[in-house]
Amino acid sequence: MKTEKQILEADLNECKLYLSQIEQISQLGTYIFDIVNNTWKSSTFLDTLFGIESNHDKSFEGWTSIIHPDWQEEMNNYVVNDVIGNNSKFDKEYLIVRKSDKQERWVHGMGELFYNENQEPIKLIGTIQDITDRKKTDEALQLSEKFLKETQALASIGNWSVNFKTNLWTSSEILDEILGLNSDSKIEITDIYNLIHPEWKNFLVEYFYKVTAKHEIFDVKFKIIRQNDKVERWVHVIGELKTCELNLPVFMIGTMQDITKRKEAKEELRQSKEELKNFASHLQNVREEERILLAREIHDELGQILIALKIDLGLLKQSVIKSIKKVDAEEILTNFDNVFGMVDKTIKTTRKIMTDLRPEVLYLVGFVEAAKLYINDFKERFDIYCYFEYTTAKLELNTQQSVVLYRIIQESLTNVARHSKATKVHVILDLKDGKLTLEISDNGVGFNADLQTKKESFGIIGMKERVYILDGELQINSKVNAGTSIKVLMPYLYK
Repeated sequence: MKTEKQILEADLNECKLYLSQIEQISQLGTYIFDIVNNTWKSSTFLDTLFGIESNHDKSFEGWTSIIHPDWQEEMNNYVVNDVIGNNSKFDKEYLIVRKSDKQERWVHGMGELFYNENQEPIKLIGTIQDITDRKKTDEALQLSEKFLKETQALASIGNWSVNFKTNLWTSSEILDEILGLNSDSKIEITDIYNLIHPEWKNFLVEYFYKVTAKHEIFDVKFKIIRQNDKVERWVHVIGELKTCELNLPVFMIGTMQDITKRKEAKEELRQSKEELKNFASHLQNVREEERILLAREIHDELGQILIALKIDLGLLKQSVIKSIKKVDAEEILTNFDNVFGMVDKTIKTTRKIMTDLRPEVLYLVGFVEAAKLYINDFKERFDIYCYFEYTTAKLELNTQQSVVLYRIIQESLTNVARHSKATKVHVILDLKDGKLTLEISDNGVGFNADLQTKKESFGIIGMKERVYILDGELQINSKVNAGTSIKVLMPYLYK
């Protein structure tokens, strides 16, 4: 039977074991510092934490020798002046260098002063905990938060959440800067609603109720007015609804990005394109006017000269016939006929040049009939089968549209005659769903479209410029030995 002393010793040993296990689990050791005698005692775990042997100098100086050199002066002043000097509690995180393996460890020391009858501090009793893992986690978290903040600042994007139970809005620091909010004050959802530009409020309210009712992603771009300086900004908001077990909305989380610069750049690009299109249209009109002027000059000057030359040749022929002998008449008349033939050919060529420069047939019979006449003429001149297919004969095109489409047919068929070696050409004019499509395709030798785009001909560049003026699109598809297709798609606004 155990004596009372043995029972007490067993209980004490059990308590020591529990204490040792608790210290191990919590990574926390205990100490008692005798201020008067400048000595301290420590638990087994604390000795392990400090990496010291039983013969280590357990004085105040021995403790400071364990502290990292960068922290020694600060900790010495803290204990002497703040704790003992001001009779304060010890509560400090600091860095040590473990004696056994020179490993740096972060610790959190806590302690309470005990006093004698004269209220003089005689002992400091407390704990020291290894917080290295927590410190690393905190540093990693701080680094992550810093990275997130810098990334958000770089992208002008912040995160937010709305609690539908409390109607409170929370947002990141970057988002507060975007909205011009005071991050120290409590923000409700009504405060955010007041930042929405008046032109967008009704739309966003309807959109919000629609999204929340269907539990869809909130994804919209709109304009706000910053709270602090009343400056208008464009933002892109994406949000996701979170619900409870009853499928009722509880809160919404998301991001908001300042896209003002992007919007401004887009608007500047649009204006630049519009100015470019107007300039291209002006150049096109100037070209057409110059063509008309040149055609008129050819008609008025060269055409009249050729007609006059033909008349004079006729008179000369009659005069020569009267004054020559019959023997020589046949040869001279043949020469006259050859000259007449050349003059007629020149007149015909001149008329063709005038027609190409100024297609008056466009204004007389309209685009469809003019295109039909040009295609028939092309078929006769080059002996290439050319079929014109159109779904509507009554097209209401303005002058610019008619000229552009007519010139594209001219340029395309000229390329067919010069380069394609085609035997068949198919021209399709189609009107469907408010879009007019003109396609010219052939069965010629074709070309490598990928290589051609790197070095486009002036003809293709000219066609692209013309189509651009009409807010249209030019598509060129071609393969070697598989023919070429040129397609124009443009909006048709006339009803």
